[in-house]
Amino acid sequence: MSSLIEMRDSTEWVIAKMLAIQSAFGSYREFSIHNAEGWRLSQLVKMIDSLDQFLPFKVGDKIALAKSPKCEGGWWPSRKCLVKGATGIVKYIDFSASSNKWAAYIELDHETWVGDKGKEGEISSKHVFGFGFDYLVKVSDD
Repeated sequence: MSSLIEMRDSTEWVIAKMLAIQSAFGSYREFSIHNAEGWRLSQLVKMIDSLDQFLPFKVGDKIALAKSPKCEGGWWPSRKCLVKGATGIVKYIDFSASSNKWAAYIELDHETWVGDKGKEGEISSKHVFGFGFDYLVKVSDD
């Protein structure tokens, strides 16, 4: 009998593979459901699309950062706004095959940029930042 960890890991592997198949067949609606391949792919896509009901966040949810991330590399200029308590909106959710985890991609309500000379300023267009679910908490819309 498999351990719970093995079952969880194999489930995550199956989900990752299903999402990869969905990406590869992005235009699955072009397949006819009247042939076996089209029907199987249609069923697979329905299964994949139903997985979002089990996720703690949905697109459009108002969230806050539960902890401050390390702001290194490309995130360094955003270090002043990527702090615990910063709020934003979930723009999309995806499964990261590289980290084997789900991630929510958020747009912050208030984003600033620290330039080369250390001067903080507003940005011209908002960025989307990806976070594991352990970095986020849902907040009320009021």
